[in-house]
Amino acid sequence: MKKSHFFIATFLVFYGYTQTTTKNIPLEELYQAANTHYPLIKDAGLIDNIKAVNLAAIKRGALPKISLQGQGQVQSENINLALGGTVLEAPLETWSTSLNIDYTLYNGGLTRAQKTIEVASANVDRNALEVQLRTLKDQVNTLVCDIAFTKTATDTPKLQK
Repeated sequence: MKKSHFFIATFLVFYGYTQTTTKNIPLEELYQAANTHYPLIKDAGLIDNIKAVNLAAIKRGALPKISLQGQGQVQSENINLALGGTVLEAPLETWSTSLNIDYTLYNGGLTRAQKTIEVASANVDRNALEVQLRTLKDQVNTLVCDIAFTKTATDTPKLQK
């Protein structure tokens, strides 16, 4: 909290020095300048990017999954089993492969619910950011009032002379 006060105060001081003393700056322009230079404003783009990535991951989760498995075995020696009159010989090499395709036909609305949750979570994050920006507006109001009181206090002795 102290860092944001320091940031806003420094911004307003430097912004005030760059402007001429006779020019009045509208309050809306100060709000806009504080919003564009506030470090957390970059989080708005990140929130949108995270939402898009998570929705794409949920969409990819509904696609069919293909897996290919292979197994091979080589024996160094052949084993003969004599069972009565028949002799069984095991092969020296065995190979097996399998291809599996998994596709969910019905998941009970789980994908739709996950998308809804993700959109709601992004909206909560964006609203939290807007609340932080409202506190920034309050801080700008406080600093503008402080500057106005200071200016009035310094102008008062000039008027009394």
